Amino acid sequence: MQLSRSTGSSFVGILLACACSPEAAPGPSPSAPLARSSQTPNIGRAITALEAATSYRLNVATRDGRTTFRHEYLVVRPQSSWSLRVESSSGVLQLIAIENAAWIAETGQRFESISPRQADSRAAGYDVPGIMGAYSDPAFSAALSFVARERKNGVDAEHYRADAAALRRVRPAVLPTASLDVWIAAAGYLSALEAVGVKSADTDARIDVHAVNDPANVVRPPQ
Repeated sequence: MQLSRSTGSSFVGILLACACSPEAAPGPSPSAPLARSSQTPNIGRAITALEAATSYRLNVATRDGRTTFRHEYLVVRPQSSWSLRVESSSGVLQLIAIENAAWIAETGQRFESISPRQADSRAAGYDVPGIMGAYSDPAFSAALSFVARERKNGVDAEHYRADAAALRRVRPAVLPTASLDVWIAAAGYLSALEAVGVKSADTDARIDVHAVNDPANVVRPPQ
């Protein structure tokens, strides 16, 4: 997978996780005070900040109609590598890419070598833009209101929320049960997102970002 472009998958499940590396600037210490931003939160900018991290780990759970998907996605840029695990009722898909080598394994099968281009094709849509892109619409950011300063996924963050009334002012078609919660880390990247009925009436998503710029993030070849 080329880390500069979107990655997605023809596989029907979704669960990803991302990882981060130590070279990028770490977030503040747990004891550092977090002042509320004076600007309107910008989901798109927070997503861009995450993509700029050296490494990160992403966990995603989504519901599309009656089907639930789970993804784990890890990215380590200095290593030019990534790994993806996708689970659904249809089975499990695993992909690993390290520089010019790539491997794939599906339910009940052992890893086998494939080309990096094939890995990109199978993973298309499961990267950060593919999973979070729909929520980067400025209208969603404009609907958010500050909730509190909180710890989220191990870092200090600002929690913002848009209830159904706020969402319907910018997207009249959303249902009365819709909601959007966003946590933006003090370092500026997206730390978490929870959406109920925002993209469509029967679609929910929970996205958690962990281990941003963590030196322990390493993608290893299959055993």
